[in-house]
Amino acid sequence: MILYQWAGLEGDTSPFSVVQTGTGQSGTIAETTNAGQILTNEKALKFTQQTSSGAGSVTGAVTYPRPIGYDKYRLNWVYRLKSNDADWTSVAFKITDFDGTDGEEYELRIYSNAGATEEIQYLTTGDAFVDTGFTWVEDQGIGNRQWVNVGFDINTTDKKYTRQFCGSEFTLSSLDNYSPGSYPAENALAIAIEFVGVDTLCTFHLDSMTIEVVE
Repeated sequence: MILYQWAGLEGDTSPFSVVQTGTGQSGTIAETTNAGQILTNEKALKFTQQTSSGAGSVTGAVTYPRPIGYDKYRLNWVYRLKSNDADWTSVAFKITDFDGTDGEEYELRIYSNAGATEEIQYLTTGDAFVDTGFTWVEDQGIGNRQWVNVGFDINTTDKKYTRQFCGSEFTLSSLDNYSPGSYPAENALAIAIEFVGVDTLCTFHLDSMTIEVVE
């Protein structure tokens, strides 16, 4: 059962509030109807990131009401990077489950580190990132046109990842997430995409984002 979806249909608008960090920040998130920047439907979202000096980030965030009676969810994003590995730091896809008691964060991060690291990582206990072992897609992929499917399944009762996937690779291992702390007044699913770069203009496109209940 799909709880929430942004798929670039006619009439859809960007669901994100935008947060920027960095000196001379010019990061933006905007709708695009350019056929060369869309995989499906009428539009995609174009993330751009650039600072006048040093590192910075642009984050798209949306908060969804936490459903009652469900504890297993699948998060799925379809994206395409349009910049060389050396020109950006990371793209992170994440959700924090606020259940009225605490916060539990789950995240997959496409980590280039300006071309120096090139790992697909997940966030785990102690706010640490661990390499998934998934194959890195070199630079912009096949002919600079490659779209990638990325995401994970979570069990919010057990507080575990139960599946992670990127492209054609996946793991069904039960893995620990990160617990940022106690939030007794919060009850929601907070979804975010964070794009981190430096002073070189870099971009990526988001074709769709889906949250669904899984059995």
